Amino acid sequence: VLPSFRLPVPVVVVGNVTAGGTGKTPVVAWLVGEARALGFRPGIVSRGYGGAAGRGPRRVAAADTAAAVGDEPLLLARETSVPVCVGSDRVAAAR
Repeated sequence: VLPSFRLPVPVVVVGNVTAGGTGKTPVVAWLVGEARALGFRPGIVSRGYGGAAGRGPRRVAAADTAAAVGDEPLLLARETSVPVCVGSDRVAAAR
């Protein structure tokens, strides 16, 4: 139904049909830690819900505010120290 796009790197999608409160953010943080322990260099792509980034893409900086990039992407950027990019166009953010 929707077009798909293949990235040149492995992708793990963490999501479900429930909007919030189901533990996706802690799972992503855990997956990042596990991937790093295995020698991978992970990054995180998020829609940035609640932030003003819009279509994006925008790379999250530790000094950003939740109003600018969304609270969960900001938390993940600060906690994991891996690249986090937000935007409603997640393919563009992943690139």
